[in-house]
Amino acid sequence: MKLIALNEGSYKFLKKSVPLNIKNNYNITVQPFLLNIKNFTYLIDTGLGFIDNDYKNNTILNNIEKYGYKHNDISKILITHLHPDHFGGLFRKNHNNKYEFNFPNSMIYVQKKEIEYFIDFYKNSLYSDMLQFLYNHKKTIFLNGNGVIDNIINYYITGGHTKYHQIFTLNNYNINYMFGGDIIAIPEHIDIKFKTSYDFDKTYAMYLRKKLTKIIHLNNYTCLLYHSKKYKIKVNFFEERYFPY
Repeated sequence: MKLIALNEGSYKFLKKSVPLNIKNNYNITVQPFLLNIKNFTYLIDTGLGFIDNDYKNNTILNNIEKYGYKHNDISKILITHLHPDHFGGLFRKNHNNKYEFNFPNSMIYVQKKEIEYFIDFYKNSLYSDMLQFLYNHKKTIFLNGNGVIDNIINYYITGGHTKYHQIFTLNNYNINYMFGGDIIAIPEHIDIKFKTSYDFDKTYAMYLRKKLTKIIHLNNYTCLLYHSKKYKIKVNFFEERYFPY
């Protein structure tokens, strides 16, 4: 098994959550993960999807190529939720200003209610066409509730951060991983005791973070952190602190 953190750097966000392409700003780190296990190569969330004006340098594709992978090596893509910094790397626009998939041969797993909610939420915005393109894609796999993929990765709807946000866990290979999306995205989310402004349901998200802290401890999970420069942590719940690797 191989796990790779595909760090895209840090970015500053405007109030409307439109990213500014400013590296080395500590406001927010963006970090998809590549997981190679058995005969599958998974990508967990896809980053922002920045691309240069010559259509040559795409952040997510450049990052996987650094580690010897090509776009057609990615078997399956798992999406926690449909905020642009988590799904933007699925797409690029070609010279005709039409959307194309960066990973045209990969199956994409997304909660059906999540994409239906955000198609309506983002209507009349620049993300509307992207989500409709994803919805109509023949490789999009719609999930309904909780379940397991390939008898390897478990998925669970949590809600909280978005209405149908989901997390992923891996339990079978000597080390237990949890990818908590934006419920557990930074070390400060562990056993959090305050509400955060960026959640769909602020009270429930705070409750979820405290609940997941207990689950993380009881199952000895290593947390994969999407918005932290320290890409994974172990949690000692009883001492209420975290241990960066």
